[in-house]
Amino acid sequence: IEGSLDVPSGVTLTIAAGTVVKVLAAVLSVEGTLDAAGTAGSPVTLTSFNDNSVGGSTGSGSPAAGDWEGITISGGSADIEDTAIRYAGTPVSAATGRALTVKNDTFAFPAGGAVGVEDSSAPTIEGNSVTGMPASDGDSPAPCAYFVESVVDFGQLTGNTAAGKGGLCFGVAGTAVTSTMPAGPLPWAIEGSLDVPSGVTLTIAAG
Repeated sequence: IEGSLDVPSGVTLTIAAGTVVKVLAAVLSVEGTLDAAGTAGSPVTLTSFNDNSVGGSTGSGSPAAGDWEGITISGGSADIEDTAIRYAGTPVSAATGRALTVKNDTFAFPAGGAVGVEDSSAPTIEGNSVTGMPASDGDSPAPCAYFVESVVDFGQLTGNTAAGKGGLCFGVAGTAVTSTMPAGPLPWAIEGSLDVPSGVTLTIAAG
């Protein structure tokens, strides 16, 4: 992808298992539907044009965090499963009231957080891993590897891990639904405010 690739409203883009997509200083923007349909044995890969470790020699062979912007979902929906996303600014960022699933994905060397979601209807972010999280820039804390500001169902935000120099947390804000905040590999970070409205029970699990 050179420049940018847009998936407009009413259009569905399916990326088949085993597909390698290399991106040169660009963004994949979604107002329609994105289905990255990888499998455990044959993941989809989205990476820097300079990443010669997969899909043959295309660029410099020296990829770096932020070589491309990432996937930006604005009003669309996405199901991103068993997908490897490398060297993006923010691998997955979403501001959408539609369905969003980010599951069993691997993120490597993001320039900031790996997944950032706003205004989604209870997104599913499960079983993902991030490596190469960057350190703080010194003026402010590094962003959490994962961040959700929306309707928050903790039962759909489980099993995520992160490794690196900073941002080893899962940030949440918004409005909780009845669910259990589980003990997990990463600490929870309440960024802004988290509301537990009347009639809703939020259980904070032991550990």
